[in-house]
Amino acid sequence: MRLVGLAGLAGLVGLVGLAAGCSGDDGSAPATSATITAPPTRVTTTVATTVPPTAPPTAPPMTPDELAAAIAAGFASVFAPGTQDPAFVQNGGEHTPTLDALRAASSADTTVTVNAVLPLADADCESAGVTPPCAAVAWTLAYKGSVLMADTLGHAVYADGVWQVAERTWCTITEQFVAAPAGC
Repeated sequence: MRLVGLAGLAGLVGLVGLAAGCSGDDGSAPATSATITAPPTRVTTTVATTVPPTAPPTAPPMTPDELAAAIAAGFASVFAPGTQDPAFVQNGGEHTPTLDALRAASSADTTVTVNAVLPLADADCESAGVTPPCAAVAWTLAYKGSVLMADTLGHAVYADGVWQVAERTWCTITEQFVAAPAGC
């Protein structure tokens, strides 16, 4: 939005006055002059500019098997022992302290298995509290062979060119091991 005040208006009037005061075709001086005698008034002009919205991310077309494999790979990149890659966690930079703690304490005793994946419509993602595009993910968390959480519903989101563990799902899983995960 742009506002033009009195000074801007005076500049515009001055330009009009110059144009009106230009010499005639024969090079002679202008025959008339203009004087503005009205009291100064504040004139505000609003110029609206439209900035196109940033297009939401679009997940590449995938078969159901490819989608399940991509999401399972994202979960594995976060929860496999020694990995904890922040690129596969939604807002992963905010969770670096927890990722580092999990990496340092990681053992082969913890597994997160993706059991099922269902892509969701944007409205369903939003009603689930995650950003679209997303998918519902049924996962199982086990520690030392004992199932802690079986077929638990969570989400994956497509961001930064990869399928990531949705932040809410990340927090649900890591709260099993860390009392107050950073960023949750």
